[in-house]
Amino acid sequence: MKAVGYIRVSTDKIEQEDSQDNQKTLFIQYIKERGFEFGGFYEDVESGTKEERNGLNKLLDHAEDKKFDIIISKELSRLVRNVELAYRIKRIIVNNRIHLITLDGLVDTKDPAKQNMFGLYAWIFEQESVRISTRIKSVFRSKMKEGKFLGSSAPYGYEISKDKSLIIRADSAPLVVKEIFELFLKENSFQGIAKLLTKRKIPTPATVAGKSNAGDFWHGSTIKKILTNPHYIGDLVQAREENISVINRKRIPVAKENQVVVKNTHEPIIDKNTFELVQSILSKRKKKGKGKHKTVTYLYTNYLYCKDCGSALKYLKQRKGYVCGKYHRYGKDICTSHVIKEDVISIRIQNELKALAESINTEDLIQSLQAIEKGNSKRFNEVKQLERAIKSNLLKKEKLLDLLLSSTIDEDIYHLKMNKLKKESLAYEENLLQLKSQSKDDIYSHERLIKEITEIKSFDTINRNVLQKFIDKVIVNEDSTFSIQYNFKL
Repeated sequence: MKAVGYIRVSTDKIEQEDSQDNQKTLFIQYIKERGFEFGGFYEDVESGTKEERNGLNKLLDHAEDKKFDIIISKELSRLVRNVELAYRIKRIIVNNRIHLITLDGLVDTKDPAKQNMFGLYAWIFEQESVRISTRIKSVFRSKMKEGKFLGSSAPYGYEISKDKSLIIRADSAPLVVKEIFELFLKENSFQGIAKLLTKRKIPTPATVAGKSNAGDFWHGSTIKKILTNPHYIGDLVQAREENISVINRKRIPVAKENQVVVKNTHEPIIDKNTFELVQSILSKRKKKGKGKHKTVTYLYTNYLYCKDCGSALKYLKQRKGYVCGKYHRYGKDICTSHVIKEDVISIRIQNELKALAESINTEDLIQSLQAIEKGNSKRFNEVKQLERAIKSNLLKKEKLLDLLLSSTIDEDIYHLKMNKLKKESLAYEENLLQLKSQSKDDIYSHERLIKEITEIKSFDTINRNVLQKFIDKVIVNEDSTFSIQYNFKL
């Protein structure tokens, strides 16, 4: 059987080169011991939460072509950090009869006892990615508070300077911004202004920013964003939106009290009186229309999707259930109703989660995870030993220097012994970096995982909290049958 290795290190720093070499050594040794044919390595140097991984994509393409029989990874976290990617990998290896083995012993699809743990561990790794993402956001917020603009592209009419400040562009875009405010104050609608700018063939914000997906049409939503953007009065307001999750890059609004605001950081395009007048008009319009378009979040809002057109299902009181969003908006020429009742979905989810809880052997899980924690404890002791050895060598170097200065030893002996200590220290440092790098990628503690399993067993009703924790999405067919995609493999 032909086996290949997948290697991922989290950064392109020099110290990670040793991590790559060590992983290769471990893979080759493992392959030789089991008599497999070596088929090469697939490598990535980047964050595992991002999908743009050339090495992994090449690995999966070759798996589809059945170019090997076994994939070996140091840990499952090297391959996946979210459940969506885990499902994709699992589907490919199952369809092409390829085995997946991790050197930490947690996953081995050749072993029936470990096959069902794949999705569950991927779910746990995703939670760790969320924690890492939170720490990164904290660093970004700190820089935002210093008045640095951290957006990928500047607001229309501005450009980003080398010191991360906003400066007014030297083209017609700032004049267009001023005109948009003037047109609005003359009682033009968002869409009316958009149509006018499109008719005059004014380049859109996306075109000015050089985006590859830029279009020629202005939209009412773009006009509204410009009219409500406080950057135009010289204030830096960031963290106004955020990703839904670490793997879902759809942007959602952030509450005003959680946004980062720094006053008077750059030259304004619009004076404050004009901006505040526009906000006052918008506020009055909003109050006037209050109650006409009240948004209600039903139990399965944003969880149900049409199998045929992909749109989200919408709850309709008159149908006492959910129907395809495109069908509701455009009619049967675009799609069909796909109508489904709430209780039908809830009963099935309850039954399947209860069946999952009953199938989990908690004792085996505890034993497996205690073994992992024992390994982590051993690694911690090894780290402490290496740190003591490094400190000891530092003292030896200082003592050698004292001996040289006191003429107790000559320079030849000094350099000979010093070079030996340097080599030892370098080896210690390399091993220390490797151990600490491994620790970052280990799964939490067994107490954490057991807590998650306990929550699966203890739920009694279906609510939004249960859905958020366990359900990814529900795909509804034309005949109202449906499939449930969980946040882990059942």
